[in-house]
Amino acid sequence: AGYYLETSSAGSATGVCKPCAPGCSTCNDGAETSCSTCATGYYAAFNIKQGGPGKCIACNISEDGYIGIANCIACYSTTAQTTDAKNVVCQQCEDGYLKQQEEGKTVCKSPAPTCVVEMCSTCVDGNPNQCEHCTTGAYLCPQTASCTKDCATCGSSMYADEDLGECQPCDIANCQVCATGLKCDSCTADSVPVSPDVYHTACLGCDDTAGMSGWTGLAGCKTCELTDKGGGSVNCLDPGYYRKGGLGAGGTAAIVIVVLLVLAVAGFLVWWFVFRKRGRSSRRGGASYTSLMRGESPDYRQSLI
Repeated sequence: AGYYLETSSAGSATGVCKPCAPGCSTCNDGAETSCSTCATGYYAAFNIKQGGPGKCIACNISEDGYIGIANCIACYSTTAQTTDAKNVVCQQCEDGYLKQQEEGKTVCKSPAPTCVVEMCSTCVDGNPNQCEHCTTGAYLCPQTASCTKDCATCGSSMYADEDLGECQPCDIANCQVCATGLKCDSCTADSVPVSPDVYHTACLGCDDTAGMSGWTGLAGCKTCELTDKGGGSVNCLDPGYYRKGGLGAGGTAAIVIVVLLVLAVAGFLVWWFVFRKRGRSSRRGGASYTSLMRGESPDYRQSLI
């Protein structure tokens, strides 16, 4: 196979065997379009399927309206004389490749590597370190393509979306821990919940002067609480916080303490000076009385002579 008997120009056999064109198993002469049957690794072009000589095409080559199959080493064409369809069917793939069906066609694909991501049911095609779908009870972290049972480990303000099976970012601003995309379990340290629900649906930033739900934050405030007024400005808890038009709770307390200390010191000084003055006056009066009693007055002494 693969050879033909050469003939002379007169049409008589010369007794010399010549090789067929590459891919031909049997042929009439050495021309590539003179193949009658094809060797392994080649498929027959349309002319051969019609019963006449034609060309043999390598399995991985697309030609004559056929689409070749990459990594295929044995194939055949399926075109019938009565149809325009031109298909190549792979019979054997190269080592390291698996024969699979895709959209009704045979293809050779490398086997998917073993997925090594913990709690992952399906890895990204061709990448064993990136998960595409997690097992039941676990959720996919899109940022890292890993799986977790606690979306808090996936990132700040992430929650478990049961429908998608993924960890999704919370839709509530300033939310630290989400129950769902629209329910917040706890707000960040620099914000306060302004919803009366069990699950807070809104978190007001302490410095959010635009406000929401009847409450407004204070410029520059980092920690705060709501007052019992049911609305208005938050109460800033930052030590020494001062805002234009008034003082925060910390600033007010500091001022009160300073004023009380000043009053106490002033009261003590007043008492001390008054007490001292009275003490001096008392001593001077006592000395004069003693002198009189002792006769130290000049008039008194003269009257005694």
